Amino acid sequence: MGAHIAFLQTQLAAGKLVVAGPVMDPAGPFGMAVYEAESLEEVQRLLERDPAKAIGRLEVMPYAAPPVVRPAR
Repeated sequence: MGAHIAFLQTQLAAGKLVVAGPVMDPAGPFGMAVYEAESLEEVQRLLERDPAKAIGRLEVMPYAAPPVVRPAR
């Protein structure tokens, strides 16, 4: 998990990661991360380097921010 957190920190510093953190689901907690990218393929390439990928813990789902959400900087 430490390597995954370190990866997230590098992506935050690079301006790709918008937000990440735990989701406290009653069925079991999990993490969620939102990336800013030009395409789904860009995110998929980026996440190939995430250590969580090696243990089968990643699922990518597109998200379109509604107009009421402040854009990422």
